[in-house]
Amino acid sequence: MKSNHITNNMSKCFNSWIKDDRDKPILTLMESLRRKVMVRFSEKWDEGEKINDTISPYARRRLSEVVDDGRKLIVYHGRGEYHETVDSFGKRCLVNLSEMSCDCGQWQINGFPCAHATAVIDYCRQYTHEYTHWYYSNEAFKLTYEGSINPIPDPSMWPDT
Repeated sequence: MKSNHITNNMSKCFNSWIKDDRDKPILTLMESLRRKVMVRFSEKWDEGEKINDTISPYARRRLSEVVDDGRKLIVYHGRGEYHETVDSFGKRCLVNLSEMSCDCGQWQINGFPCAHATAVIDYCRQYTHEYTHWYYSNEAFKLTYEGSINPIPDPSMWPDT
């Protein structure tokens, strides 16, 4: 999985998600988790079906922020595939669109164009979403929630064995 953050936010989020059920017996906890995941997958699947974009909603929001940051940079075209960006402090970064790489390394690490890359993409009059990794696509978003978790009837409704 590509990520530009190594934190324990995922475990914090999960713990807050199950906080009401944490002290319950294990079977009750598991049933609550199954139900929460079932509902979450259903809601996210419905959300994915409504998306009329090539990238996920998260990627679209993030891309918009990065593009805004990229507009503050000056772009110089070098020979061939290389472009140079300069920020207001004079810091330079080299960007190669064909290799989807930037000196800052963010693009290579997380598959998402950095501000330097978006500045160059905009300079070259291309579409920024075409330079994001497939992980950020709407197709990948839909595939994430493609599986389903089915409801389970009450144990009193189960056949006798």
